[in-house]
Amino acid sequence: MNPAMVTLFPTVIQLLEEASKTELGQKMMEKGKRAIQVSLPYVQGASKLAIDFLSTDVGKGLAGDIKSIKLSKSLDIVDRGLSLPSTYDKNQTIPIEKKILEGIEVVKGQNEILFLSNSINYFIDSHRSRVGIDRNISHALQYDVIAVEKYLQKRSEVRFPGYLLHQVKSLSSTISELNVFYDSICKDGYVAEFSEDDLARELTQTVGIEENINPLQDYYPCDMKLKVERSLLKGSDNSLSKRFSVDVIKKIAEREVVSFDGAYDALIVLKDELVANERLEQQIAKKLKVLPEAKLMIESN
Repeated sequence: MNPAMVTLFPTVIQLLEEASKTELGQKMMEKGKRAIQVSLPYVQGASKLAIDFLSTDVGKGLAGDIKSIKLSKSLDIVDRGLSLPSTYDKNQTIPIEKKILEGIEVVKGQNEILFLSNSINYFIDSHRSRVGIDRNISHALQYDVIAVEKYLQKRSEVRFPGYLLHQVKSLSSTISELNVFYDSICKDGYVAEFSEDDLARELTQTVGIEENINPLQDYYPCDMKLKVERSLLKGSDNSLSKRFSVDVIKKIAEREVVSFDGAYDALIVLKDELVANERLEQQIAKKLKVLPEAKLMIESN
């Protein structure tokens, strides 16, 4: 046996043993044998939902008329026990599209950028022992994202740090994975296959004689939504501009002006994903209120 493997093996075992000692670790270790219960919390606090992994299968030991659904396909974030830190760590291993140049440093005075990096780390650390997003911490992160957005708008000479761009994109992907799971709950277990063509049709669909934009739009990954919105506004159909809200057009126009090698887009996408998560959470809460015992059982594929 390779001597390196002899050294590594006990370390892995120790890590697994340590993980199993924590409540979240126990949930993740047995996730394949457990049902997910989504309910309204007894005390309204930082989240509108209470999500727990149960020690019983969906079809066994569940009394009463509690509704149960089965996800149409497996989701990695569910396999990871709905752990945001674990999913974030996985997304951090994905290289960013633009090569991080050597020697990029945060220029003196860029306090907002330093604060954002610390804010992302605080967000991840604060969710190591819970499932779902703490709304207060989410709002604090959004506050810091907005601060950096405004900072970049006023200082076009700033070089956005590559490490922070990687952090922002990794966290956006992580929140998006959670949002896909939340969206599947809203759709009784159906995990959507997101298509740019379907999104374009939905964005241009109108209601009423005055052709108002349809407010009842499904969740789509926010980076895809930005791409499709931008493509539609650049297209030949000038009437599209009338169908988008003033806020959407203004937001897209700002992104066209402020580039920063994709950093500004990445910031907006992160903020949009956090907002979408709160919106999806509210939709699930409404769904639970009309279900028996205000509970829903979910079985992973």
